[in-house]
Amino acid sequence: MNTKRIKLPYGISNFKRLVRDNYYYIDKTKYIEQIENNPEPYIFFLRPRRFGKSLFVSQLRYYYGLEHKDQFDNIFGNYYIGKHPTSGANKYHVLHFEFSRINTTSKDSTFMGFLENVKDGIVEFITQYGLITDSEKINILSSKEPNTMLMKLFRAYRKANIYVIIDEYDHFANEILAFNFNGFKSFVSENGFVRKFYETIKAATADGIVEYFFGTGVTPITLDSMTSGFNIAKNFSTQKQFNNMLGFTEPEVKQLINLTLPDQSNHLLIKNIKELYNGYLFNENCQKIYNPDMVLYYLSEYQKNDMQPKELIDTNIASDYGKIKKLFALQEPFRNSQVLEELMTSGETPAILTPQFSFERDFNRNDFVSLLFYL
Repeated sequence: MNTKRIKLPYGISNFKRLVRDNYYYIDKTKYIEQIENNPEPYIFFLRPRRFGKSLFVSQLRYYYGLEHKDQFDNIFGNYYIGKHPTSGANKYHVLHFEFSRINTTSKDSTFMGFLENVKDGIVEFITQYGLITDSEKINILSSKEPNTMLMKLFRAYRKANIYVIIDEYDHFANEILAFNFNGFKSFVSENGFVRKFYETIKAATADGIVEYFFGTGVTPITLDSMTSGFNIAKNFSTQKQFNNMLGFTEPEVKQLINLTLPDQSNHLLIKNIKELYNGYLFNENCQKIYNPDMVLYYLSEYQKNDMQPKELIDTNIASDYGKIKKLFALQEPFRNSQVLEELMTSGETPAILTPQFSFERDFNRNDFVSLLFYL
């Protein structure tokens, strides 16, 4: 039996660690070049949970952050982008926010959680790049509103070239939507703190302070409401050019099987994975994409135990069933229950994928099915 094993990057979201510890990586770095060469500088890219978004964000931070210039060859040297670096490599002050760690049990906790996450990103930015006085730092961090804190930061760094990267832009909003619809509407309303936050970023792009923006999330259900103040961003999620940027294609899954389980039947394993995980179709003119967490979970368990895992769904990826139950009560519960019945009876239901939701118009059947798809 062939005992050679590759290290599967299951659960790894830091690209530098992935490279340093010799995890196997299917090279997706060419998409950094494609994003940079695209004429739209402000981008949202959405994929379901555990789809490699945070790992890609980590790549962008190491690639564009000027503080990582001396490590460029060590981190990217063996990959496409290391051999074909772009003009933007390690040229930016990267401002990174991540909004998954917010307590949404009340209006106050949500606001304070958002404020603290903004503060964390700003503290990391100031600590990394300096360039301002202690009094300026105190003035920025003493702000009681997220948009005010961000505005003061941009003023202090008005001569910097900033790349804003936001991971999980919608995580807390999706939580609120499922359990507190009225609360959701108030947070993202015209006077809500979330919209003001994005309005501040938009103003900084107009002033030439923010040069690029890249945001990730799961669903577009809050994209319209939250970012009306940032209506200059483009949603690339269903574009053909970027269909394969995150996740695995079927040939890539076969490649992983060959490297991970060389003594097993490639044909049988790909058949099992296809039946279990099916794959996502983000663009009707493209091939299906497999969730990388599901594939890596399956292969890592098979690799350890020499058999298919008993639990076929990774517990880390299973959605909160309470949240889904609440979503079935959204807007038109009877219609939504009919969708569920159809899914349970036939295993599928036809719908047109909604690229961007808005609660200022009717939330129709296509919207609801699309929401389930994105989750």
